[in-house]
Amino acid sequence: MAVKGKKTSRGKTSGKRADKPPASQCDSKPVVVIGAGPAGLAAAFGLSVKNNVKCVVIEKDSIAGGLSKTLEHNGFRFDIGPHRFFTKNKEVAALWQDIMGDDFLVCKRCTRIYYDNIFFSYPLRPLEIVFKLGLVKSVLVALSYIKRRLFPLVPEDSFSSWVRNRFGDRLYGIFFHDYTKKVWGVEPGNISADWAAQRIRALSFSKVVKDMLGLSGVDKQTSLVSCFNYPRLGAGQMCEAMASEIIKSGSEIIFGAEVVSIFVSDGRVCSVAFRQHDGQQISVDVEAVVSSMPLDDLVRALEPAKPEVTAAADSLSYRSLVAVTLMFDKPLLVADHWIYINSSDVKAGRMNLFHNWSESMAPEGSSSIELEYFCNDTDPMWTAPDSELKQSAMEDISKIDFLKNLTPSDFKVVRYHKSYPCYFGKYREAVSSIRAHLSTIVNLLPVGRYGQFRYNNMDHSVETGMLAAKAILGHKVDVWAVNEDAEYHEEVSDENAL
Repeated sequence: MAVKGKKTSRGKTSGKRADKPPASQCDSKPVVVIGAGPAGLAAAFGLSVKNNVKCVVIEKDSIAGGLSKTLEHNGFRFDIGPHRFFTKNKEVAALWQDIMGDDFLVCKRCTRIYYDNIFFSYPLRPLEIVFKLGLVKSVLVALSYIKRRLFPLVPEDSFSSWVRNRFGDRLYGIFFHDYTKKVWGVEPGNISADWAAQRIRALSFSKVVKDMLGLSGVDKQTSLVSCFNYPRLGAGQMCEAMASEIIKSGSEIIFGAEVVSIFVSDGRVCSVAFRQHDGQQISVDVEAVVSSMPLDDLVRALEPAKPEVTAAADSLSYRSLVAVTLMFDKPLLVADHWIYINSSDVKAGRMNLFHNWSESMAPEGSSSIELEYFCNDTDPMWTAPDSELKQSAMEDISKIDFLKNLTPSDFKVVRYHKSYPCYFGKYREAVSSIRAHLSTIVNLLPVGRYGQFRYNNMDHSVETGMLAAKAILGHKVDVWAVNEDAEYHEEVSDENAL
């Protein structure tokens, strides 16, 4: 894809160059970047900081980061869900390290699953499963696994069938079914197998056993990385540092602004209209647009509209998130970074302990627990009063042994709309239809998890933003190619951690 842009000697890019018009043709028009999350900021950073291309970043929130932002409340810092930094992409790794420097900590992963009042290590450990489930249940688990290897479910088109074929029905029921239903609000049989392929592709019962016995070979790749990087002041520190450099380079970030219209003429975006927090509406002529806004919102903002494409956008759905953080004036003597709660009597789906990620995430001698509640924006939980949500969180921790009898000194509720794209129904066909239409608009590049309606991890989102910058600079790259093969996000050797 070739989009007119400006390139100076300050930065270099790779890849085959496309023909470019003189830079003077775009000097008066900025590149508009919609969204100050990791993908959008990576694009703006590559353009403005590395190549002196003027950018205007439009961000609906009041701070940078999107879902990856870090919030502060009375000395406590917390993210919205766990955000780790690991990658196989050397360019992404170099960018992160360059930005964070000594503030890029290395964390040795500690995660567990809470099920039936028992904690299991995750990744799963066969001997631990046998010890904690008991011999009889463990034998039934093994027989169930053998059965599915001999008689797999066909077609393998849902999350349920994909996981059951690799773990057996019983292990699926223990560790996957209830948690997945809690996260997505539907039966796992209604979720596309694409979700499993993207998130747990490299993990299987046989692989876990081989790894335990040392039979995977010296060149094995771990199914779940045991080490990852994390900014000292939270995931949002990375985005805040990138935003600062973008502003220093002469580009602009407009917070509290919402895109309302994207005007297209002759196969190009010619202008973008956005509304500021004071209600004032502004229109800016553009050289190109990089969009990390939700794909359905992007389609609805396009003018003129195409009814069939809008209908496809309307069929896409998202899961929202309510995060309740409880603060304590004493430490918690557990090492977990996060815990999956696969227990039906606890409403929360996941628990994060950010003081274990970095000591700077809580005042000295204090700790915090963030409980994540997955919901739709039509659910009562989404609009429930903060006091009611705090009570739900208190009830949940009272059912977990190491949290019983704890009284928080403070709490904070955060709601994040459209947190996760849902792989439901005919979503693939809808996205394909939207992509076909967007491909006719040569200077519009969707990036990131929301912009591409793809469950990317941090590094994949950043990579799409970097590729968008290269495309605008005139390189022949495919922004949609990142993570398109449903490659497992964490299939990387430990030694490749930054």
